[in-house]
Amino acid sequence: LTGDDHTGILYELNGVETREYSLKKWLELKDLDGTAPSAFKIEWMTVKDGKLIVGSHGRETTDPQDSAVVKGKERMWVKEVDEDGNVTHVDWTDRYDKIREAAGLSFPGYLMHEAVLWDEQRRAWLFFPRRFSETGYDGEDNELKG
Repeated sequence: LTGDDHTGILYELNGVETREYSLKKWLELKDLDGTAPSAFKIEWMTVKDGKLIVGSHGRETTDPQDSAVVKGKERMWVKEVDEDGNVTHVDWTDRYDKIREAAGLSFPGYLMHEAVLWDEQRRAWLFFPRRFSETGYDGEDNELKG
């Protein structure tokens, strides 16, 4: 499977055995509880307890003029997908907040996650943030964050 972070579409990759690759649309994920018109911004996927867990970057959408003002929490949700394509929409705001706190940050500071793994052997989540910032989100400055 692969996901498109702009359209929220999950695709199956076909033709691996023959090397005649093609993508087949499987599911289209929407923001928040699944009823929002906007596409879910897919950033990471992992498997836990037989379900595909699909997540976004885990940062609040903030006002461009004042990063302390939260405009939305659509990137704080994950999608649990079973093998039949049934989707459960789960608000992970509390989990993402705890991860931010464990990293020594407080809002409006942020982490942006693009790699998350469920480690079955440890029965633990492993997060590998792409961005770490002690200050509020700024689109230009964000590109310089490590």
